[in-house]
Amino acid sequence: MMWAFGAPAEFAGIENAFFLVMIDEIQYMTKHIFWDKADKVHQVPARRLPGAYHSLVQSKVAPMLVSGSYVGWMTQMMRDIFVGGWLKRTKISPKLAVDEGMEAVYRYAEYNNKALSDDAAFVINLLTQSDPFYIASLFRSDWENQDFTSVEGAIKTLAYEIRDREGEFFGTWSEYIFSTVDAVNDQHAKKILLYLSKERHKECTRDEINDYLGNPLSDRELEDKLRALEYGDLITQGRNNFRYCGIQDDILDLIFRDLYQEEIDDDIPNIDLELTLKVATLEKEKKSLTGALSELKGRMLELIVYRELNQCRQKRQPIVHFRQRLRPFLNAQHAGRWETRLATCAVSVFDRVWMNYPLFLPHTTMVELDVLAKGEDAERCWAVVFEMKNRDEKHLPTMVEAQLFVDKVERVKQWLGETGKTVKEVCSVFFSAEGFQSEIEAWLQEQGVLTTDMVCWEHNE
Repeated sequence: MMWAFGAPAEFAGIENAFFLVMIDEIQYMTKHIFWDKADKVHQVPARRLPGAYHSLVQSKVAPMLVSGSYVGWMTQMMRDIFVGGWLKRTKISPKLAVDEGMEAVYRYAEYNNKALSDDAAFVINLLTQSDPFYIASLFRSDWENQDFTSVEGAIKTLAYEIRDREGEFFGTWSEYIFSTVDAVNDQHAKKILLYLSKERHKECTRDEINDYLGNPLSDRELEDKLRALEYGDLITQGRNNFRYCGIQDDILDLIFRDLYQEEIDDDIPNIDLELTLKVATLEKEKKSLTGALSELKGRMLELIVYRELNQCRQKRQPIVHFRQRLRPFLNAQHAGRWETRLATCAVSVFDRVWMNYPLFLPHTTMVELDVLAKGEDAERCWAVVFEMKNRDEKHLPTMVEAQLFVDKVERVKQWLGETGKTVKEVCSVFFSAEGFQSEIEAWLQEQGVLTTDMVCWEHNE
């Protein structure tokens, strides 16, 4: 065993190379690996087994990175086994930023071949709090009535997955809940969890928690239960040892209450209704769902266009109403010169679509294309390339940015030319959400670049 633990450092010394040792879910070593000294199974877990790696965490030639989903359990293990602070704890939020969450919703829907409306995407991101695990699990749903094309359908699908005992939502959180509640092993723990889950947006003192229980516990007994729940990652400590709060996770709250609220309060939660009311509250108190979605889409131009072009690719159809979704030509001569090319672009289909595509050509620096779509047949190839800018009216695209995009387009033409096929067309579109300064837009159109903005692009969808 020690040969295995010491192998990375040994190889590093022999080969003069550096190794990074990575162990995921290391906390399971303390519970699910057993000693078997007598060649028969002994139910004695090797609780201190991770300590065999202690020398590695101090190593500069073979350092160790560990991770785990039970943060409280891991923290306790680190304190007990890895003395001297050799394992440094780095917190990583399980949630994405709102716009990152929206991108995850669209990408997981696409990967799982699920039809998805923009309104439903926004609601899914809202109700899952931009959590990639929830988003991915939702689109893997096996529910026969699943629907992601409407807000109501998305809410019903999410509610089903929260209640489904075979689902990933329930399976993951129930493991946390059952193991922790079993360790504490009494009704008080369930009541504490219910109370802190309801009040998860504020810190509660031990006195407030004990008052809710009816003051049946001594201060020491209550502290022991709170610590056990904290190690089980079901509650978190507040600013000091006297304060605690629930996990900031709405899905966990719903799952826990679906399991225990009837037992504790003689009340069965209505998951569908609660999710629906949360969306209704957004519309009533903050802003309309349409307004919130429009604001978010404005920050995600690349994703919106990429998603549409990818849907066109899958359906083997051109961009819908492409010609009508462009800004007018400022010079009538440009419009006439472009008619034939626009007709070609309007009927082109694509085989590949990329977002943030890095384009490399010999003896040049890499350039990034916001959205690139490419099609080809036996003899010819063609492409459409988008440049995106989403800034307010005081910070519209500059001449330098316009020139840089024209240079990118020329590189795309060169790149296509190297395929050995005839380049049928490279259609270039500069998409500025709030429009352009007239002289810069005129210059772009002179260079053969089409222009559009958010109003034009969405008005003719």
